Amino acid sequence: MSQFSHFWSLYNKLPGRYDGFKEDLVSQFTNKRTSSLRSMSAGEYASLLHHLDEQLKQPLEPGIRGKKTVWSNINIDQCRKRVIAAISGYFAETGKEHTIQLVLSTAARSARFPNFNLIPAEELRKVYNTFNAKQNDCKKAAAKERVQMNKLSLN
Repeated sequence: MSQFSHFWSLYNKLPGRYDGFKEDLVSQFTNKRTSSLRSMSAGEYASLLHHLDEQLKQPLEPGIRGKKTVWSNINIDQCRKRVIAAISGYFAETGKEHTIQLVLSTAARSARFPNFNLIPAEELRKVYNTFNAKQNDCKKAAAKERVQMNKLSLN
């Protein structure tokens, strides 16, 4: 039996895995010191296993009314879709024509990652919040402009 069989049994249950996800996890729990399971200290490895256990205990359907959405690599696909919607909404609010490729490259550039699919959930949350704020700013500016236009009277 492998020295890391407990890790692999938990890891293989995680939804939303992607190429390099294991390396990202290990890197996160070793403060970017290594991406190899073999190079982890016993404490780091125990911490990683505890984290995976906790992640698997969370419900897989976040975002139910009244509950806050969980931004996690477990539900990474849902996180990506929310970011795409936020950026698309911003482009629509500003009247800018956009394609999915423009949206994905905008997200990647905003998160400072070379590829949209490599962005971890925490960074996706930041991008989502940024573009939601920009969208709200545009809506407020448009509302203020409408108020100003209504004040104008034609003589």
